[in-house]
Amino acid sequence: MSIKANNSLVPEGFIMGVHLAGVLGLESSYFTDAHRRGIDINAELTVIHDKFIYVKAPKEVMDKLAQGYICVKITKDEMAEFDYTYQLSRKCLIGMYK
Repeated sequence: MSIKANNSLVPEGFIMGVHLAGVLGLESSYFTDAHRRGIDINAELTVIHDKFIYVKAPKEVMDKLAQGYICVKITKDEMAEFDYTYQLSRKCLIGMYK
């Protein structure tokens, strides 16, 4: 997954939230909704033109995605079944497997 921005308005390393949400196994509106509701997430967000949400996930998450890991939203009871887990927010846990 390339994280280089073609648009100079998009900071280096940021990905459109709709795209990243899909890759992480979330609803496409996850980051938009989180931003609107003021939900604290474990990623950096930026808004361009007052409507486009771009996200910079932690390096370890991006590395796992680059290695081909598949992501799904999970519960705490399912954590042991996954190779790697990522706590995106207080209520959102992502499981990754190959």
